[in-house]
Amino acid sequence: MKGETPGEALTGSPASLPATAGADPATATALPARPTAKSSQEDGFPKALGVRLFVYLAGGHLLGAFLWLLFELGGSG
Repeated sequence: MKGETPGEALTGSPASLPATAGADPATATALPARPTAKSSQEDGFPKALGVRLFVYLAGGHLLGAFLWLLFELGGSG
């Protein structure tokens, strides 16, 4: 709007904000408490990631062993 300061453009002018003056604190609703239980994603290591890590490690070691065998056989001849 015309005549607004940059701060009013982002936060809204005081006339557009809800009036809270005179509100009774006893009847005001409080914010919900943060959940204390961890979600299933925060419980530990995801199973699929563990399986993928195992497969990559095992495959990498097998590839390394195969390359080592090729160098051993190539060097002995």
